[in-house]
Amino acid sequence: MMITDKIRKYAESHLRNRQHTDEVHNRRILPAKLAVISTFLILTIFPLYGYFTGNTRAVEVEVSLLAIYTAVFFALRRKYGTVLICQVVLFIVYIGLFVIIFMLRGEHYLPIWVFGFHLYSLVLYGHRAGIVLSTLLFTYTAAVMTYWIGETTTFEEVVRFSGVSLVLLTIGYYYEYSVYRTLTRLNELNISLGTLSKTDDLTGLYNRRYFNEVFSSQIRIHRRHRGFLVFMMLDVDFFKKYNDIYGHQAGDNTLRRVALSMKSSMRRPDDYIFRLGGEEFGILFSVEDRDKIAPLARRIVRAVEELEIEHAGSTVSDYVTISAGVFIIDVDNNMTQHQIYRKCDGALYMAKSQGRNRCVLLFEPCNV
Repeated sequence: MMITDKIRKYAESHLRNRQHTDEVHNRRILPAKLAVISTFLILTIFPLYGYFTGNTRAVEVEVSLLAIYTAVFFALRRKYGTVLICQVVLFIVYIGLFVIIFMLRGEHYLPIWVFGFHLYSLVLYGHRAGIVLSTLLFTYTAAVMTYWIGETTTFEEVVRFSGVSLVLLTIGYYYEYSVYRTLTRLNELNISLGTLSKTDDLTGLYNRRYFNEVFSSQIRIHRRHRGFLVFMMLDVDFFKKYNDIYGHQAGDNTLRRVALSMKSSMRRPDDYIFRLGGEEFGILFSVEDRDKIAPLARRIVRAVEELEIEHAGSTVSDYVTISAGVFIIDVDNNMTQHQIYRKCDGALYMAKSQGRNRCVLLFEPCNV
């Protein structure tokens, strides 16, 4: 596999992961806001409940937790997004729960904390990290409640707590996992559709539609930088005769081999190769040294003939050949896309009229 293909596949993979991350982040925003608000309310109400019931130890811990929660929230809110803030403060609450559960011996309203954390953690941390955190908290809480059966809890409460927690964990995990799989699949389909929309089915090169997009953008980019932008138009010589002699299936196979030959000659990530239609191809690339353009064009033309694909209908060679027209765009060139295309097409016409199996830089022929 060529280095260019590896780089582009890596870029597509990175794009897919980035899109997946963005979609997951967006669906977590609302739960994150709800988690921030509900946690703040719980940390405000429960100390009052502890105060009126005379549980001063719980009040001290919950007030301290509220202070830390509030300080962290306001410290982060100006620099980071809602989801990240919620993940941080929820983890602080998570650590605080271990202390509160130990101090209160698993009594009264503690299961409410745990149930709420199960739901929020799976949504905000994802099905992998969320299930780990929730399982640890559930196991710890169940162990504490079991240890204090007969004093602060009963066996029935432990059973109810365990049953509800397992149901919540199971439903939450499979729901989040199914959403994750769905989003992943949708992103893969989006990437595939994007690739199909810009790729030629036969050769695997970029298609004419993508050429129109890239051509105009590369012209704009080129005018902001030094160097030369080069546009090549290439055409398989006597291709109609080839199809007449060998059949259209052989013609398709030949186009694939010609496309692979061009790809092997243009290996940089910013080299673009297109199938413009039929047996016509286009190559768009940039160079800083103008003297390198003609040798590269010759090499591309020569490489196709060196494939040694038999062509009995050709009058210039025993094998399939191509002709190429090359137009060089310098920094000061203000020609439009249409004008550039016509100039390059004119160079291609000159290559054919001069005998084919050659390349012509605009008004400067360079025979192979």
